[in-house]
Amino acid sequence: MVDYMEWLIKSHPTIVVEEQNLLASAYKHVLDPLRSSFKLLKVELQKAEEQKSPYSELNKMFLQQVGDEIRTIATRALRNVDMDMSKEHKCEESWIISLKLTGDYFRYLSEIGKDDDRVRDYEHSQVAYKQAQSLASKHLPQSHPLQLGIMLNSATLYHTILDKKEVALDMISTALEFAKTDLDQVSRVNAKQTTRLVKVLTAYKIRLEDEMRGE
Repeated sequence: MVDYMEWLIKSHPTIVVEEQNLLASAYKHVLDPLRSSFKLLKVELQKAEEQKSPYSELNKMFLQQVGDEIRTIATRALRNVDMDMSKEHKCEESWIISLKLTGDYFRYLSEIGKDDDRVRDYEHSQVAYKQAQSLASKHLPQSHPLQLGIMLNSATLYHTILDKKEVALDMISTALEFAKTDLDQVSRVNAKQTTRLVKVLTAYKIRLEDEMRGE
């Protein structure tokens, strides 16, 4: 699926939103299981090291392999986004999608990175999300799912990478306020996506509030 969508996009002189979304979905289905595995292996490695388990080195090896695979795929995805941004864009939405995806893939790299590499990746992610949000605020209704998705993913960066829960909570709360406005300006399909995102945002808000109360 990824190979086919890459070929399709490379063969077109202009960027089409639907094709961007399909390629992003293809990468998501490849990367999400790997990211989940990486997080699980990281927890298991920490336990093994605390218990001085003889399997610590094996856990390290698996963690390294999964991390390398994530890095390879995310870097490949970023190259494709860069290629997209060098082409003609039919609408502002396609630019916003490209910037959001740049933020997403650099966030994935920061999840597996260390030291200076990690800092560089999350800084790139921050910049891309801010640029995407700036464009979205000018060209999309506040309740548009792309606008809400950028805010959700940016909040995830601040929560999971930068450990700034208050900033993340403010972003989620603002996104939920946005979701209540301008619904008449989005299509039926987008309205359904907005409804789904409201559920995700609400659950995330509850999770953040619970974490902050427990500190």
